[in-house]
Amino acid sequence: MAPVIHYVERHHINDERWNSCIHTSCNGLIYATTIYLDAMCDGQWAALIMDDYYAVMPLPYRRKYGISYIYQPAFTQQSGVFANDITDAGTIEKFIQHIPSKFLFIETNFNAANNVVTQAAKKRKNYLLDISGNYETLKKNYSRSAKRNITKAVKSEIKLIENIPTSDIIALHRHRFNDSVGATKQDYSRLQELCNILSQQKNCYTAGAFDKDGQLIAGSIYWLYKNRVTFILNGNSPKSLACGATHFLKDAVIQKFAEKDLWIDFEGSDFPAFARFYEQFGNTEIEYYSTLVINKLPWPLKLFKK
Repeated sequence: MAPVIHYVERHHINDERWNSCIHTSCNGLIYATTIYLDAMCDGQWAALIMDDYYAVMPLPYRRKYGISYIYQPAFTQQSGVFANDITDAGTIEKFIQHIPSKFLFIETNFNAANNVVTQAAKKRKNYLLDISGNYETLKKNYSRSAKRNITKAVKSEIKLIENIPTSDIIALHRHRFNDSVGATKQDYSRLQELCNILSQQKNCYTAGAFDKDGQLIAGSIYWLYKNRVTFILNGNSPKSLACGATHFLKDAVIQKFAEKDLWIDFEGSDFPAFARFYEQFGNTEIEYYSTLVINKLPWPLKLFKK
């Protein structure tokens, strides 16, 4: 029999079967777990499920002005279809075709393992670093700029402290960027809630760089899932940029997780400045994922969502 794809609302989803599918999938990512989706979507999401949780696709949605639409939640880089082995173009297209017609606007990211061939999709970059090797070997691959900044931080007596409160890093981040990165106040509240849950499960790692006066000048939040150490958020001050604290932090994370058959997922980016920063830490690999936008809004609303 041909596989059957069903649309299922959140309250009918079996958490155990769903999370087992994500965990055993060749392309399973933390963004697709029920804990993540419940926190970042306020529990308002549905899904497409093939057969008995053989393959799944989360569908975070909202309703505004009487119109239902699918969106990409904040701090969620990749979504799409998760399965052991069926992420070919034909299967992905079947999932897209099964998205209910009630959703008049769709904007969602697929994951790098999904072969999305529709012209409505745009390819985007994500940088990964294999840190399974020996730390000293990994460090030899750093650029001269990265090594210089790390040395500068050491000379400035920057101190590393692990497992600092995620709230301190989020506050530092928001102070620096003044909420100009596209996330709302509610998004940061949801992020904090999720960090609290993952910290209790030992799946959230934080590190802070403190100056010689004991002031936090830079901090990073990482989430641990399967074979990825995923970089979620960085907070820093102008002082941190002057003394190399951001490079110092990234080096410390690489040193901590080296030789454990893991990858650091830098979560991007298409921005050249960020890409140059990530490339300073060795032989980064680029994976490409797709953003799909389908606009079926009635005129003139359609014009405003181009």
